Amino acid sequence: MKRTTLLFILLLLAIALPAYFRTQKKHSEIIKPDVHYVPTPQNVVDEMLAMARVGSDDILYDLGCGDGRIVITAAKKWGTRGIGIEIDPKLIRLSKGNAAKAKVEDRVTFYEQDLFETDFSEATVVALYLLPELNLRLRRKFLTELRPGSRIVSHSWDMGEWEADDVRLSSPYWLEWFPGESPKRSPLFMWVIPANVSGIWQWQEGNGSQDRKELRITQRFQKAEGVFSGPAGKNLAAVEIAGESVQITIDEVIGEKIQRTIYQGRAEGDVIEGMVTFGHGPKKENRPWRAVRLPGTMTAVDKEKKLPEKEEKKVTP
Repeated sequence: MKRTTLLFILLLLAIALPAYFRTQKKHSEIIKPDVHYVPTPQNVVDEMLAMARVGSDDILYDLGCGDGRIVITAAKKWGTRGIGIEIDPKLIRLSKGNAAKAKVEDRVTFYEQDLFETDFSEATVVALYLLPELNLRLRRKFLTELRPGSRIVSHSWDMGEWEADDVRLSSPYWLEWFPGESPKRSPLFMWVIPANVSGIWQWQEGNGSQDRKELRITQRFQKAEGVFSGPAGKNLAAVEIAGESVQITIDEVIGEKIQRTIYQGRAEGDVIEGMVTFGHGPKKENRPWRAVRLPGTMTAVDKEKKLPEKEEKKVTP
């Protein structure tokens, strides 16, 4: 009888143990972080938040929030609402405890989840201290989910070809986990999400067919250029983008004179609306302006530029 019971227990263990270890392995793979936790020194936290111009109206997301110091500092100093994203449950508990000590639990929230599966669409500021490859993996997500004018600030690492709008060196600091080390300085990067104004835009400035204008804009991140088609033919257009604000400057040769026209507006979806300025000095004239983008002409701003194919050289025998 005892032998039968022992065999039955061994059989159960043979079935249950492999399943248990598979489950534990799967669980450990899920919560394994992509970056080991390294805290940002407090003086660098202060400089990052000032660089990103955080305020009481902002919603700050800290990706890989660690002990929560970035969102907690923003809540204490600027009254900013903060969201901390962290995959390590121990750090989530630490962050919540630190928020309670700082008495900002009503302004900050922490979520245990994968930052690649996080919806950033409500964020107006995003803070990063990750790794270069993770920044690059997140780049498209930032450009498509964040609203124009939102800011991203990163400690130490850039985003490849996407040039930062502001780059600074932090003030000197000592590594908190190695007291007595030589002072360090880190590069800090800040980007402003640009409106995507790529595509073909059309508008009317009068009642005649000759008053119909067209502008074709190509855009790579926040840099853009255009080709303008009007009564005087085609001209290059200078295009400047700052968040959702757009300025288009066109110099047309009309007769023997050069006429400068400046279009300024706010981009929202497939519409840019604002004012157009003709001429300069006492002859300057302002009028309302509204341009509409043709459907299907917008392209991704981080799309790789296609290089022209090399011509095959003919070999002369």
